[in-house]
Amino acid sequence: AAAPAPTATTTSTLPACVAALTRVDARGRRHEFYVVGTVHTPGSASAAEVRAVVETVRPDAVVLELDQERLDAIVATDLALALATSTSSTRGASYGADFLAGASAAESARALVVLGDAKARSLPDELRRRVFDASARELLDAPRLLRSLTHIPNALGLGLGPGPRGGGAGAVRFPDVVREDPGKLAPLRGPS
Repeated sequence: AAAPAPTATTTSTLPACVAALTRVDARGRRHEFYVVGTVHTPGSASAAEVRAVVETVRPDAVVLELDQERLDAIVATDLALALATSTSSTRGASYGADFLAGASAAESARALVVLGDAKARSLPDELRRRVFDASARELLDAPRLLRSLTHIPNALGLGLGPGPRGGGAGAVRFPDVVREDPGKLAPLRGPS
């Protein structure tokens, strides 16, 4: 989410799953971006965290990692669940509640909602193209592989590699996020 510059109070009140990034454009204007790490399954605090971040930061825009087709499916599922149970307590309790919370909070904050993901149906074709049509040089991009390999220990809080590129970036530490919301581990348990 893009927003005005944060205050120390703003960043200190955000959940551990949020990383803040500051960039200065060519005209010298400062821009703040907040990235919220979520899980899309029921049973986590992700929806509440997303809503709290948008309400606290009051961004100009909220980018959801969704395409229109998936957003429509999540909204339809949520509405069907609400109608089937005829209670509002189940509202947002299904897959994608974090996306719904982000869209709803953005609307309340009068922020622009941007759907920022490729159409899901085109992903298998893109993956095949990248794997089978890529040159050896593209597949063996050493700097990119090194960044990928150092990201994992950094995310786990081991600090073995260089920090985030570009400076001014906050890091989301996996142990802190899990400590704050153990429900984020639910997808790792597999089907119940």
